[in-house]
Amino acid sequence: MGVVYEAEDTRLNRRVAIKMPKDKLASHPARFQREAQAIAALSHPNIATLYDYGATDDGKPFMVMELVT
Repeated sequence: MGVVYEAEDTRLNRRVAIKMPKDKLASHPARFQREAQAIAALSHPNIATLYDYGATDDGKPFMVMELVT
């Protein structure tokens, strides 16, 4: 449950999806982290690959994932 943005990874020259929690979930970063851990543990053709996980300067968590179009 979040907002997904299409972005460009300028270091690797590829399009990616950046997922950030909705404002309500931003106050629960541990929940978002558990989602990232669950995605990272999976390997399946129908599940987007998780490339990175982190937080913005103001503490809002994000995931960088494979862009599936």
